[in-house]
Order: sequence, then C-alpha cells, then structure tokens
Amino acid sequence: MEFPRNLIGQLITKASKTNPRAIITPLRQAKASNFWNLSRALEMDLMARNPHLETPVFVDKNLFLDLGGFDESLDPIDDWYLHMLLREAGVTFARIITPITLRERINFRELIRRKYERSRKIPSFLDRFPNAPQPKLSNKLKILWQGRKKLLSKPLVSIGLLVLKTIEFFAFWWGMHLSVINQKKRIKNIYSLPEVAANYEKRRLGTNYQRYKHYSEIASLSAYLNTRNKNKILEVGCGTGRITSELIE
Repeated sequence: MEFPRNLIGQLITKASKTNPRAIITPLRQAKASNFWNLSRALEMDLMARNPHLETPVFVDKNLFLDLGGFDESLDPIDDWYLHMLLREAGVTFARIITPITLRERINFRELIRRKYERSRKIPSFLDRFPNAPQPKLSNKLKILWQGRKKLLSKPLVSIGLLVLKTIEFFAFWWGMHLSVINQKKRIKNIYSLPEVAANYEKRRLGTNYQRYKHYSEIASLSAYLNTRNKNKILEVGCGTGRITSELIE
C-alpha cells in the first residue's frame, strides 16, 4: 500500500469535524502496462463505492479493540469480519476521496492459494453472519452488469478480467467444497449441522398432529419424572437438548 502525502492530514481534518469511528479510503491499482494488472485495476474500478465490499481502513482504536482486535485465524477474510462486526455495532462509515494505491503483480499461484484459503473460511463466516452479502455471487454479478458500458469500452482487458474471475471462482468453489466435506466428517452429531438444525423445527413440528404428538410426549415424560428422584439428571432425545430443556422448565 502507498499512502498519498496528504492522506493523514485529510484524516485529521475529517476526525476533528465529524468524529467518525470508521473511515473508508478507496483503493486503486497502480498504473501499469502489465495486462493482468490492468484487468485487476478495471475490477477495482468497478467495485469502488460498493457498500457491501468496502471495509474501512481506518477504525477508532478503542472500537477496534472492543470488537476483538486483529485475529490472525480469520485471515484472509478478516476484512469481511471487520465489516460485518462494524455494521452489527451500528457504526456508520465516513469516507475520504483520496485513494490508497496498491502495487501488486498478479501471481497465479498466489492468486489461487489466497482464493482457496479464503473459501475455506466461508462456512464458519456464514455461521456467524448468515445474511452477509460479501460471499454472494449475485451481488458481484449485479456490479458487473451495472458497469457493462465500461467493460465493453475495454474489450481485451475485460477478457483478462473474465479469465481472472474464472480462475478465482473455481479455486473458491473447490476450497469451500472441501471445507464443507471436512466439517461434516468432524461432526458426529448431525443435529449440530447448520443445514439440519435449520430444518429441524419445521420437520419436527410442521403439522397439528406433530405438534400434538410432541405435546403429549412432553406431558407423559413430565408426569413420569415427577414420580422419580427429581435430582437425578436425565438426557432425553437425540442430543439436541430440546426435550430435556422443556422438561426442566
């Protein structure tokens, strides 16, 4: 990253006037004749000012520490986590027009590795933020469609961008696919899987008959337990803890 000379001054001025807790500074790719860097620069230009993809570069120190600070285990999606944590805390993002310049040469091996590693973090990220917009392909496709005139004005560079995004997509898909498989292998109790838990209530209590059946089961078990030692611990069911919690109540 290269900070322009006047950036710190602008930050101080912004902070003194509005006292923002988080400030977004746009990112841009440094000018280069390299074909792939031109493709990446086009992408960054299209994605600029998208509220779902931009994360503040400057955050109030106390706020940042309250949110947990920097967690290396979240890399390389720590920016997504920070964005969602700030939104969750109700923080409004301020903005500075002056961009920060990025100088990075496209390395396909590193590109694939980073995208693969990022995708492996997605399942846990979505468990924490199920409605997060960042991983949704539809949002990025919408941005590309809105910028179609700019894409058509640079056909060769746009083709390069298409190649880059195709490579990233397959690396991302493969990493996420393996992550889900490994997660299922580690979990012995299927009721703790998000996709099972999400549909459990609907299937378990989906009809009047099922609701009555559930009620009668709880009533019968409760009546039986009242005749026994109340201090004895008993776990009932398949491991979700739901029936046990209802009996305790």
